Amino acid sequence: MRILVIGGTQFIGRRVVELLVGRGDEVLLVHRGTTEHEETLGTHLHVDRAEFASVADRVRAFAPDAVVDAIAMTAADVEAVLPHLPEVPIVLLSSIDVSLAYGALLAKGPALVPVPFDEEAPVRENRYPYRSASRPGERGHDYDKLDVEPPYLARGAAVLRLGMVYGPRDPQRREEFVLRRVRAGRRRIPVGPATLLLPRVYIDDAAASVLAALDRFDRAGGEVFHVTERATYPIGAWMRRILAVAGHEAELVRVSDDRLPDDLGLTSGVEQHLLASSAKATRELGWQPSDLDTAIERSVRWHLDNPPTGSDDDFSTDEEALMTA
Repeated sequence: MRILVIGGTQFIGRRVVELLVGRGDEVLLVHRGTTEHEETLGTHLHVDRAEFASVADRVRAFAPDAVVDAIAMTAADVEAVLPHLPEVPIVLLSSIDVSLAYGALLAKGPALVPVPFDEEAPVRENRYPYRSASRPGERGHDYDKLDVEPPYLARGAAVLRLGMVYGPRDPQRREEFVLRRVRAGRRRIPVGPATLLLPRVYIDDAAASVLAALDRFDRAGGEVFHVTERATYPIGAWMRRILAVAGHEAELVRVSDDRLPDDLGLTSGVEQHLLASSAKATRELGWQPSDLDTAIERSVRWHLDNPPTGSDDDFSTDEEALMTA
């Protein structure tokens, strides 16, 4: 197949491209060129997304059999690209954060959605979830997949709502809140109840879901799919698995939520969980996630071997919290 990938040079998109090229597909990546790696595969066309119309003729000349949009984040992103895409199958990467459950979790209010919830569950009513933490002009200010999904679905796209993606090359380093304490030799870690069920998905599984949607587009087109691990550890159990893989013994010490360090806020008490079912993706697309413990081990080992530069080694808030335990 000839696949047009919009984005495709960072984390999820990069792994999608690796899998596509690995199975023999011809891939054209359209991106700004600011994060292109030497080992990046495929043919590259550099343009800012806002100027996509200027390369529309070259995209049509490539004659793609399908399109993967890995970086549509805002209404402006949709308006810049969607009208210029050929009438071929489209797979859109979206997020579980469109759910009403996510809105309730952010609001720290009562549970509104029973879990696990499926793709028919209501979406959140509060819009632009990261606007309060950003300024006008910053990408997070206008981010909302609820502006992105409807026009793509109207074009018959397959929409993949991903859980929290983790694994090798994760720029957000999801395990870092534990691993930075491992590297510092911390033996006591302050936590809250640590019961939150937050669905994750290993990077290889996230990328494989894209190929599954492309290969079964007769079932995927116009549909929404959750893409999450089959079973989800509560945050506390996930932390213990990370510690075990790292070979580090540390006690998780219960403290009050108001004393938690910022990067341990996920361990605070919640009423609304974010547990989503990916049974539809398995049933309709034949997608299967990896073994949970194997995926966690692969991810943790990569991050242990590739620590970040300039890791925060200030644990004064840990000490202050532990003094109250």
